[in-house]
Amino acid sequence: MNKYINRKGPTVTLFTMFKIPFQYAPIHSIILLLLTILDGLFFTLQVMVTTKLINSVVERQETNLLLIILLFVLVLSYQWLSQDIANLFKIKINIRISENINEQIIRKISRLHYNHIENNDSWDLISRVKPNMSKNVGNLFYKVLGFVTLVIKIVGILVMIFSQVWWAGILVAVLIIPLSFLVRKGAKENYKAEIAISNNTRRAEYFGNLMYQKDAVEERVMFGFGDFINDKYQHFYDQAQSVRFKTKRIWFVKMKAGSVVSSVFLISIIFSFLHPLLAGTITIGFFISISQAIFSLIQRMSWELTEYIDNFTTINEFKKDINRFFQLEEDLNALVLPSKKIPQLKSIEFENVKFKYPGTERYVLNGISFKMDANKTCAFVGANGSGKTTIIKLLTGLYDNYTGTIKINDIDIKSYSADELHAMYAVLFQDYNRYQITLKENILLGDINNFDSNSDKLNELIDAMNLRDLVNALPEGINTNLGKIKEDGVDISGGQWQRLSIIRALINRAPLKILDEPTASLDPISESILYQEFETLTKENTTILISHRLGATKLADEIFVVDSGRIVEKGTHGELMAQGGLYAEMFNSQKGWYMQ
Repeated sequence: MNKYINRKGPTVTLFTMFKIPFQYAPIHSIILLLLTILDGLFFTLQVMVTTKLINSVVERQETNLLLIILLFVLVLSYQWLSQDIANLFKIKINIRISENINEQIIRKISRLHYNHIENNDSWDLISRVKPNMSKNVGNLFYKVLGFVTLVIKIVGILVMIFSQVWWAGILVAVLIIPLSFLVRKGAKENYKAEIAISNNTRRAEYFGNLMYQKDAVEERVMFGFGDFINDKYQHFYDQAQSVRFKTKRIWFVKMKAGSVVSSVFLISIIFSFLHPLLAGTITIGFFISISQAIFSLIQRMSWELTEYIDNFTTINEFKKDINRFFQLEEDLNALVLPSKKIPQLKSIEFENVKFKYPGTERYVLNGISFKMDANKTCAFVGANGSGKTTIIKLLTGLYDNYTGTIKINDIDIKSYSADELHAMYAVLFQDYNRYQITLKENILLGDINNFDSNSDKLNELIDAMNLRDLVNALPEGINTNLGKIKEDGVDISGGQWQRLSIIRALINRAPLKILDEPTASLDPISESILYQEFETLTKENTTILISHRLGATKLADEIFVVDSGRIVEKGTHGELMAQGGLYAEMFNSQKGWYMQ
């Protein structure tokens, strides 16, 4: 069965998105909906009460005047208070939406086929969806409610206009239609522009982050390249903003031109009420209150209506990104935990394996073949780009779209279950993570199945990797938070982080340990010393060492030299040096690094 799937599922629609708040915060959402309806009704009620109040004052009708004034004050008070009440409910709804949707997005990303992790288009899509989905779901819900309020208000005004001057009501209703289409078209153009600039936006965010991220501060200050990074940020930011501004400018001109026409049209309708007013067909109270209502309508049609339609259209375009995101191919085994049963390892073999990365034409591995036995340390060496790391990506199952066969214990790795394969190896990559949690947790993450029962082994490894002095110096020992996320967090050196990452790999019970240039940031001598310590601690394991620096390869039982996606030489350090081939040439060019 194919372990990669496209989770089609039901297509996300605007209605699907609108229902989400009712799923996660049903009581608050229902109350907010009721408040929305009341807000619309109270607007019409305010016009009616204002009309009655003005007529009573003008005509000096003292009967029930106090009651009308009280009702007028209550209506205004409710309109003021309702917004504050609604905002309280919105806070709760936002929290619940964010909690649930962010969890779904993170789970989706964690299940993605590895191909998407290394694909720029996929990350552009993720950069649009991840930070904006919760916001857009909440935005859609509130805009729909706001639109409902506006419709109720407009309908109420239209009914009052119809009751006095029917033809004016028809003209107002007809005016809304072309304005809506104009706004919708402009909003589509806006979102297309956002898609076009998403790559530049993501790059601008990256360089912007470099200006204030703690890890980059030291080098930025010491080397003085702040202006260079700022120029990079400004370049990509300006490119994005130039496209955005151009699109927004065109949209603004069109929308406001339509609003000006609408305003002139509605004002002319108000003047049309003068004749029935002078003829006594309508009262002065109705004329004043309906004029205020129509001026309010002008403002709402100029800004709110265009904003609502603009938002709906934008979210409708965003919805397409949501569907594309949730239909990205997933790896069914991405979240499978390693088997608790420790497997035995006898051999690893590649037979005529060819592989090229998706979307490329060059074979990174071009018919590579080799076999290595268990309980040995094997090193893969070669220039950058020769295919060393790709071997590990295929062996660990990150990619399976290769030709040829990869075997563990003479069995095709595609025949293993995910938990069996995950239990087979522990990998330490060059770009190891610095988890800002406790030192103890940093290490125990390496063996998640035995997280609570590894204390003795943890302490043995801390001693073996010469980190006991560090632990003793920390305020809370192994329970000290590392990094600066928490107030009591402590920074440690890069070398100490590196040793922690190695302990994390060592505490894992997998029989195969893989080190993919994890010491590349160390000087060559420190690298050799660290590998010697690692070798001492992994005598009962099989180890694969990936490196383009050869000082540590002398420790290996067998060395494979990779060039252009093939094994071109193999043997021990002594054998390869005696051959005088590529390995000997590479080693001799580097041996000066290791002279003490």
